[in-house]
Amino acid sequence: MKFVCHSIFLILGVLQYKPYNVLGSDGNTNNLIDTLTYRSVDALPEDSKLDLSQSLIAFDEWKNNFRKEYLDEEEALFRRDIWLENNKYIFNHNNKKPTPSYLLGHNQFSDKTVDEFHKYNFLAEHSPGEIKPSFISSNNPNDLFLRGSRYESPPQIQAVRILHSKPQITNSTTPLSQAINWTDLGAVTPVKNQGMCGSCWAFSAIAAIEGARYVETNNGTDDGGLGLVSLSEQQLLDCDLKDHACMGGLMDNAFEYDESADGLCSEEDWPYAGRRHHFFGCRINKAKCSVVNNTKVSSFKDITPSTVGLKTALSQQPVSVAIEASGADFQLYHSGVYDKKCGVELDHGVAAVGYGSSEDNQEYWLIKNSWGPEWGEGGYIRMSIDSENGEDGQCGIQSKASIPILDV
Repeated sequence: MKFVCHSIFLILGVLQYKPYNVLGSDGNTNNLIDTLTYRSVDALPEDSKLDLSQSLIAFDEWKNNFRKEYLDEEEALFRRDIWLENNKYIFNHNNKKPTPSYLLGHNQFSDKTVDEFHKYNFLAEHSPGEIKPSFISSNNPNDLFLRGSRYESPPQIQAVRILHSKPQITNSTTPLSQAINWTDLGAVTPVKNQGMCGSCWAFSAIAAIEGARYVETNNGTDDGGLGLVSLSEQQLLDCDLKDHACMGGLMDNAFEYDESADGLCSEEDWPYAGRRHHFFGCRINKAKCSVVNNTKVSSFKDITPSTVGLKTALSQQPVSVAIEASGADFQLYHSGVYDKKCGVELDHGVAAVGYGSSEDNQEYWLIKNSWGPEWGEGGYIRMSIDSENGEDGQCGIQSKASIPILDV
């Protein structure tokens, strides 16, 4: 399958992990929106309900915070009405009894319907069509390489992956830590934003390589003291021709590209453009940058689909994973442990950077997304480890996990 995923184009700075505030693009708390969407029903007067005038003021504040501009008054009214519906949905969810394990809140997607969110991000029913690899001659639909689908890779593709990877990481026979957080341990760069480009696969792969390099070089000190280095997703968009830049790709394909390359350049040297540079873009930009030491992939490992398998991999380094990221609750996720029932139709690549337990002992995976720090918990989501999907895990997170092995 191919992961195609868009979001609003905005490259933002340092991660701010604030799970209980709605943050505008300027980093300030929007108090009125907090009041409308987060306060408990118990704290409201008996005859209180969402006040329309307050909601309209809150919409204007949100619009200003996120620098939203519309073509004309008609579109502005249309977007306002959608925002009001989403505001009501957020309020009703957050004030359920018993209290939900996760809260919803406003973000850059608040003026979109669920269908628009899906279409904009190539999720769910809008996950794009079929890609037929050049080495498959059959016209049988079962032999087509689907992107963002629930189907397994056909045997031909699985064989190719096996040739380029080491054996799978299986369930650990040694005790695992109760929790690990690679962000706190310094192995994760600040949250990035893929923008209006279906490049989630590149951001997922780069996050895994950044983390692997940090771990394998003793916190980045064994190769000249560079420390954690933010690497270039744009290099993958320009040079990885097996994948399709803004039209989607696979994390394993990105690892294979790096096997054939000399390594990766830094994001500073090869900054993200949100599109592929055609006409010798790879050659021209590669000549302008210097490869960061210890960023060449020698192989990769696919993770056996299971909770213990993913925990075992995470005990070693950050992991590339794929999830189903559709639905209003994922669109408006704000904080807490996301345990909403979801499927395994994978349509979005992200990075698993830890696991742990909440204050009420609900186990979760810690996931770094690539939609900027205004979405979720500063750009992160905690996803429930407990799931009705068996070994595939919550929203399929355990089903297509992999890690790069670096030539260090």
